[in-house]
Parts: sequence; structure tokens; C-alpha cells
Amino acid sequence: MEFLRDLVRGALIQSANDAAVALALATSPDLTGFANLMNAKARELGLLHSHFVRPDGLDAPGEYSTAADVTKLAREAMKVPFVRQTVDRATAEDAAETIRVTWEPLPAALDAE
Repeated sequence: MEFLRDLVRGALIQSANDAAVALALATSPDLTGFANLMNAKARELGLLHSHFVRPDGLDAPGEYSTAADVTKLAREAMKVPFVRQTVDRATAEDAAETIRVTWEPLPAALDAE
């Protein structure tokens, strides 16, 4: 299942929207069904001020969240060792040997100017 790991790495490291959609469709027959799963999980996690419509987090009518809910979600995600290890990386290489690069941390980006 290395391809699934590649998709998750792509979604986490480079905000690859296509990877998020592919993961959603691997989990559910359609994006609406996946959004329903996301919303059920959000309620389970106590994210009371969030409603998801798309798997990639892009703006969509009816989709919303608060900073507090996003923080709760991030804390939950960081409990998963694979997620922690992935977001700690500066780069990742997928099965096609494509190198994915994270966004530079803000201080490093400011120093480059």
C-alpha cells in the first residue's frame, strides 16, 4: 500500500489537492459520501464549528471551520506517528521518484529576502 502512503505524503507535504481527492475516492464511492464521513468524524472529535464539503479543504459553499476546531484536528492528527513523521520532513520522494518539497518555514522565507 505504498501508493496510499505517497498520496498521504503528497497531501500533507505539498497540499496536493488531487491526492486528497484520490484518497477520498479510495475510501468512499463519491466525494459527497466522503464529506459525510468527514463530518461524522468531526462530530466524534468534538469539532462543533466545522462542516466539510470537499476532501481537499478548498473553499466551497457550506464549508466552514474555526481556528479552534482546526487546532483540535491538528492535535488529533499529530497523535498518528506516520502523520508526525511526514509533516516533520522537508521533502519526500514518491514511487515515481518525484521529490515533493514543503513550504519553507516563515523565518527562513523572510531571511531569503
